[in-house]
Amino acid sequence: MSALLTKALNEREEIVDIETVVPGKFCNCICPNCKKPLIAKNRKPLEEAKREHHFAHYKGCLCEASDETVLHQLAKEIIVEEKSLMFPVSEHGDKPSGLVHFVKVEQEKRDEKFGFRPDVEAIMENGERILIEFYVSHEIPPKKRNIIVKNNLKCIEVDLNYVTIGKREIRSFLLDESENRSWIEAAEPLTQGESKENYSLYSRNPWHIKAIEYLKKQFDEGEITIGRNSSIYNLREYGYDICELSKMYRKFRLDLLLYRSKKENKGRISLSVRGRRRNQGHKTPTDLRVIDIIIRNESDYNRLIERDNICCTDDFIMYEGFNFNLKNLTHSNTVSQ
Repeated sequence: MSALLTKALNEREEIVDIETVVPGKFCNCICPNCKKPLIAKNRKPLEEAKREHHFAHYKGCLCEASDETVLHQLAKEIIVEEKSLMFPVSEHGDKPSGLVHFVKVEQEKRDEKFGFRPDVEAIMENGERILIEFYVSHEIPPKKRNIIVKNNLKCIEVDLNYVTIGKREIRSFLLDESENRSWIEAAEPLTQGESKENYSLYSRNPWHIKAIEYLKKQFDEGEITIGRNSSIYNLREYGYDICELSKMYRKFRLDLLLYRSKKENKGRISLSVRGRRRNQGHKTPTDLRVIDIIIRNESDYNRLIERDNICCTDDFIMYEGFNFNLKNLTHSNTVSQ
C-alpha cells in the first residue's frame, strides 16, 4: 500500500478521498490519526503531477499517517463508538460468539501488569475482559503474542486487509460479519514432515533474485508486457509508471509492486517470484492483481528471459496468473475471485 495519505476526515468527520476535495491549504480536512489540519496536494492534474495526489501535514508536524494508519485508526474508533463487535462461532463454547455488546471500551490503554498496549480493551456485560487487536500489515509481535497466550488472556485479532477504507464499510465489516478474525491461541505443533511456508525460504534462491532484477530492469526500460490468450498488454501504455521493489501491500508480500501514480484508479499489480504454487484458497487484498512467476531452477530462469512477456502458461505452469483479470485492466482494479 502506498505510504502516502490519500484519505482524510472532513469537517463532518466523514472519510474523503484526495480527488474529491478543494486543493490547497483550505480543504477543511484533518488527519484521522493526529486530528491536525491537512493540506491537499492535488492542484495539478494527475497526469502532470510529479507525485501522486495526497494529503500532507503542515511543516513541523511529526505525524506520518498513511492509508494503513487511517484504516487501523477508524476500526478502533468504530469499536469505541458502537461498543460492539461481531465474534466468530466459538468451537468449544468457551468464548463469545455473534454480536457482542460491551459496557466499557478504551483504546490504546496500557496494561501495566503485562507491559503492553492493546488496540482496544473491552469489558463485556458479565465483567469479562476482551482484548481486540487490528491487523493491517503486521500481525501481533511474537513477544506480545506469547504474553497473551501464557497468561490466558482473551484476545481476538481482526484482519482488516479485506475491507475498503470507508467508515460505513468498516462499520459493516466489524458489526455484520464474522470472517477474517480469530482468537489468539497457542500454535499447534507441526507434524513430522510438515513445514510452515516461509517467504524467506524461496526469496533467497539466487535464481529468484536474478529473476526479480531482470523484471525490474525490463520495467525501467519500458519493455514489460503481459501476454495471455494470444493478447499482449504493454503496461506502460496502460499508465503503469511505478515499479517498487520488495513491498508489503497490506499483509500481502510481493517482490515487485506496479501501479499507476497518475491515475485515480491505481490498478495495483503484484509480481512475485516463487518456487511453487500457493496453497489452494490463498486470499489476497481485493484491489490487488497478482501474477506469480514460478522459478525453480536455472532452466526456468532462462525460459523467463527468452520470453517476450510474462503471465503465459505452458505444460508445467512456469508462469501462474493468480486472481488476475486482464479484461478489467483499464477500467477497474477489482479482482475476479
